[in-house]
Amino acid sequence: MTNDNLIRPAFTSKYLEEEKKEDNRRTISISMNKVDDKLLKDCQKILNQSKESTAIKKMMQIAYDVLHEEKTRKLLHTVFKNKRNNKRNNINEFD
Repeated sequence: MTNDNLIRPAFTSKYLEEEKKEDNRRTISISMNKVDDKLLKDCQKILNQSKESTAIKKMMQIAYDVLHEEKTRKLLHTVFKNKRNNKRNNINEFD
């Protein structure tokens, strides 16, 4: 699928060959549905980040920091524990 309106500059490497040998990067590819894509666009706006890959990396770091913060971890533990207990006791979801 091509888009005639999309113009990209030619690829140029910003690393020297010696630097590439020391770099332990791993490239991944992801596919997104429309909902995920909208979420990514919203995150880009919040972070004021035009590059999708950088926005994904920044959101990953933010999520990591939030999930590993002690108060958040305790809160999530309690919520999921309550959810398991409710399911075990046949308590339906409530608003």
